[in-house]
Formats: sequence, C-alpha cells, structure tokens
Amino acid sequence: ASSIMLYGSPSDAGSPHPARKHRTKSVASILARVKPTFLYSLIGYWLVIFAGVTWKTRRTSQSVTGTASVAHDGPTATHTINRKGRYQNAQFLGFNIYTSPDMSDECEHKGCYLGVDDAHKDIAARVDIIVEAAERAHASPHWSRDANTLKVFMAPEFYFRGPQGAYKVSPDSMKNGFHLGKALENVFSQPRWKDWLIIPGTIVAASRDPKNHSQLDYYNTAPVYQGGTHNKWMVFKNYISGIDFLDANSRDAVLKPSKRRYVTDVPEWMDYHLKVGNKGGYHFVQHSKFEMEGLVIGIEICLDHRMGMLAKEKHHDVQLQLIASAGMSIAAGPVVVVPGSPVFLADGFGRTEVSQNLYGGGAVAVDTASGPMYNTGPVGYSASSTSLRNWIADVMGDLTGVERSDALSAGPADESAADVVRISALGDDWDAQLTGLYVTKHYELLSRAYDTLL
Repeated sequence: ASSIMLYGSPSDAGSPHPARKHRTKSVASILARVKPTFLYSLIGYWLVIFAGVTWKTRRTSQSVTGTASVAHDGPTATHTINRKGRYQNAQFLGFNIYTSPDMSDECEHKGCYLGVDDAHKDIAARVDIIVEAAERAHASPHWSRDANTLKVFMAPEFYFRGPQGAYKVSPDSMKNGFHLGKALENVFSQPRWKDWLIIPGTIVAASRDPKNHSQLDYYNTAPVYQGGTHNKWMVFKNYISGIDFLDANSRDAVLKPSKRRYVTDVPEWMDYHLKVGNKGGYHFVQHSKFEMEGLVIGIEICLDHRMGMLAKEKHHDVQLQLIASAGMSIAAGPVVVVPGSPVFLADGFGRTEVSQNLYGGGAVAVDTASGPMYNTGPVGYSASSTSLRNWIADVMGDLTGVERSDALSAGPADESAADVVRISALGDDWDAQLTGLYVTKHYELLSRAYDTLL
C-alpha cells in the first residue's frame, strides 16, 4: 500500500548490482522467500513517500562552471549555471499514494470524492497521515546525511481536497478554522528537518467569486516548506484539467468548473491571511520558480507541466524541477533543467518518477497519438504494480538462473536498476488510516493477484 520510495542509496551509490547466481530451489521455497518482500512493498503505503523513490543522490550542477544550452519553444537560451548555493546533490523521497476520486461502483453518480464531512477533521486526519509518512522517511537509514544533499519529500496533487472536491473557504473559515499550514510548519520547522524540502501535495479550495456570488473561484495550491526554518512558499496551479473535478454533484460536491483556469490572483482577505496574518508568512511563487539557498527550483502542478509553464520563461536557470500531479508524467511536458540535473514527479495515481534530462533534449518533443512526448532520456519510476511484476520476475530468475527480464520487471524502478529503496509509509494499520480518505482498492486487488499466483 502506501510507501516511501528513496531514489539512490547513499551508502552504496554507484555500486553495481551483483549478478544473480543460479541456484536450484523448489518453486515453493522461492515463492516463500519472495513473499515477504512483495507484501512489504504492497502493504506499506510505501514510503514512496520515499514512496517517491529514493534515487541515488543527483547532482544539481551548482558546482559546475560554464554555460549550457537548452532547447525550448523559441530561441535557444544560454545561461550560466548558478554557483551561489551549497547544495551539490538532491535526493527524492516520494509518497506513493492514490489521491484520485473513487471511481468504483460503490460510488453514486459515476465517482465520488473521499473524505470526512467535517472539513477540520478531514484536514487533521490528512495532516496526521503525511506527518507519519514523513517521520518514517526521516527515521530511515537510507537518506543521505550529507549537508550538501537536499532531501526532497513530496506528495501528489489533490492530497488535500475533502469529500466535496474542494474545501470551501471564506474570511471567517480561514480566520477561525483548522490551520493546515501552521500544523505542518510546527513539525517541519524543527531543526532535525534541516536540509529537507517538503511539498505535502496540493490543497484544493473554493471561495465565492467577489464579483458574482453565485459562482465559485477555484484554487489549487502547493505549500512548500524549507525544513528546519520558517521559510515557506505557495505555488498556484494555473490550468484546470478535464479530470481535475468530477461531473457528478454528490455529497454536496462542488460543480465542475466552467472556467479553464484556477484563480492565481487571490482576494485581499486570502492574500492577507497567507502573507501577513498570524498564520501566514508565505511567499507567493512567481513564474513557477523560486530560489532557496542559491538553488533555483522550478515547480509545476500537473497540467501546468504539459502546458510548459517553466519552458515559457525566457531565462532557463532552473536547477531542480519538481512536478506534483495526478495523471501526468515527466515526459508529457518540457524539461528545462540542464543535462544531469534532477526532475522529480509525485503523481496521485500511485506513481513517482525521476529523470535527469540525460541527453539535454528534455524540451524537444515528438508528436504521438496521446500528445507530445519529450526527449527526457531515461525515466526511473515506481508504481503500485511494480512489486507484483518484480516478484514474478524474481521468481523466474531464481528458477532459470537468468537475471530479471526487462519484459517482466518494472524496469528502471526496481532496486537493481536504479538504487531504489522502498519503505513502509504508514505501517501495518495503513488500511485503517487511509480508508474513507484515499482509494485503497488498487492494493487490495494486487494482494488478491498475489494470492492467486501463489
């Protein structure tokens, strides 16, 4: 189930995976050996919070001098790589969790949002889950303790949205309600989170249009916290995707927006609350990028990546590109980092991805039947079905003495291919914690598939 994925193990970075030696074993003994690994990866709600995958630490190119060229929509841009900061590497700890609506037959009206009707209790429950996942990630021995490595912990889009599809906010509710941001900041501002960057997914909210009170304005924002400090930013999504909201109007759910864009120019009362109020202090991110410790970080929310919000900028100085999404991939949008710099994605369909724009063509696309796909180079990933495929491949490998086949394994995301470490995000009671808040049926189906094969 929920897991944290750590891409890159700091202790054995660069070490080759030893070839599997042929051993004669019974099928039963092989299945028994592999069973704990499969179940652990499945039933953790992986700390692909690390459940993003802990990639091997990746250079952000801050220490490199010279210039680099990046292709994009328009003239080729040449820029000098920033050398002001101390971070030389980045490590991704991704939370693999389903934040999509429940589309099963159990829901009326062709799908429903999950959550607790009381918004304060709903938010508090989700805060508890992500804090536990982050704490389990922090307790793991697999992340780099090097002060020059930035640890990026990220959850997917729509992590906070509630059973109505959006939290309905007003001046009174933001003044007197549960302060989500303060609850997270109280944890992540502690000194032990130094050199961590925490993106706890996105928050979907709606408020009355000040010009037309019969209409709602919609917001989709990602708070960003610099661990060990009180520095924090707020990123606003621009484009509304066709899958962002359900057509149905169940449980008093908000109507599907008729507008094609979220509101990014917030009303005065919200601006004050987020920037100035005693629960505020956020810096609003402009042009999808901000600077922290000399490191230029670009962050896009789902469709903004496909629409190339970062690629539209004239000066491509981004050294770390982050994507929080639900139904997106790295290759579906332009990558603007210089070759060798990291791109991390956490997706609400239980998947995390990592790329390095290895060949420098990440902003160059080819047309496909499903839309443009960009030349990002190899992409490592972890998804809910990864463990099942790897389990089958490992069993066949032990039976035949042949190393894991690419046709059967999950490819770049398995431990032998990409230094991925998977740890449980929530422990044995993950189901009890998630039921009613997030979709868990995918993991139940995978468990049944395992039982059938065994």
